Amino acid sequence: MKARVGLVGLFGIANAHIREIKASPELELGAVCDIDEALGTKWSQEYGVPWYRDYHDLVRAKDVDFIILGIPHYLHAEVAIAAMEAGMPVIIQKPMCVTVSEADRIIETARRTGTKVATYHTAHLSEWDAINTIREGKIGKLMRFNYNAHASRGIAYYNSGPWRGKWAGEGSGVLSNQCIHDINRMQALMGPVAEITSATLANIGHPGMEVEDAAVAGLRFENGAFGVFQVTLYTQPAVNNYDIIGNLGCILKQGSETKFGIFDKPLWDYLLSTDAVRKPGATLEDAARPQVTWQPLPEYDKLDSQTLMFARAVMEDKEPYAPPEFALRDIEVWNGIILSHFRHKPVKLPLDRAEYDDLFEEMKAGQHDLHWSQQEEASVAPLLSGAHIS
Repeated sequence: MKARVGLVGLFGIANAHIREIKASPELELGAVCDIDEALGTKWSQEYGVPWYRDYHDLVRAKDVDFIILGIPHYLHAEVAIAAMEAGMPVIIQKPMCVTVSEADRIIETARRTGTKVATYHTAHLSEWDAINTIREGKIGKLMRFNYNAHASRGIAYYNSGPWRGKWAGEGSGVLSNQCIHDINRMQALMGPVAEITSATLANIGHPGMEVEDAAVAGLRFENGAFGVFQVTLYTQPAVNNYDIIGNLGCILKQGSETKFGIFDKPLWDYLLSTDAVRKPGATLEDAARPQVTWQPLPEYDKLDSQTLMFARAVMEDKEPYAPPEFALRDIEVWNGIILSHFRHKPVKLPLDRAEYDDLFEEMKAGQHDLHWSQQEEASVAPLLSGAHIS
């Protein structure tokens, strides 16, 4: 029997969901929901399913087995909680919500009602081979991580919805939208972040936006590794790479190419060795460094799409693959980077909920500006022009 899917929000990501539904023998569209009558009517007529203007009516109806939320970020928690209260299973597009406090409410509602809920915080599946290579200990104890994700979005993208580019609407900018994917990949590869040791945000390329289009953070992971996470949304051509250094080997990714290296001896053996050699010219050098043998990254069986896994969880009464607790890890890091920047301090996780809620209210009220002021621009203009060079 096919699982009947309800789509809440018919703009943007809904088009990807309908393609997956149409392509899968396990899924079928059961109903659609959107406040835009013209859009809702179009989808209803094209696919022969009911259209609901009010999501409350959809979650009380018997047309679907679960719903997918593809609506603006700031509505995710409200609608997901209403669905669970009505006993309707729900899978939430990324980001699950905009604050850790909202995430706590989603988790509490799921536990209290017993209604299934999952999230699309599953971008890590694209790194499944690297993740399992690390989990099986092939590169040993993790020591260092460096992540770069740089792309570009024009202002037309933000003009596509009045909620975009605003603290109250998106929750933040590049961190909550495009690069929540990258936070998810990072923690799947490296394990949970324990502390944001430092962070800097900026808005360089989008003067009409309130939120950040750049972020860089120093991170300490629960396993003791250290890392740097850097993302921007004004870079062309796009850059996507990471490198992970372990005691026994390394994984390096440059764009679509991933390299897996094994050391001929553990890195710690070299670092702690007291051996030394004297090279020609009387230069004192320490012991020989580990040499790397490059080999193909091991391949592992891939998981199905999150939509299919959630549909099976609902129909077979199993636990979802990516429950809200899974997404909470990513929201902790994103909120923590913002808190570290604006409060000018290291931030340990789990995040202080009240402290971030206070900051979020300040940001929505316009008390924090990430743009350079005209005075600052004037002060650095000679440096940018090279006038300081004699």
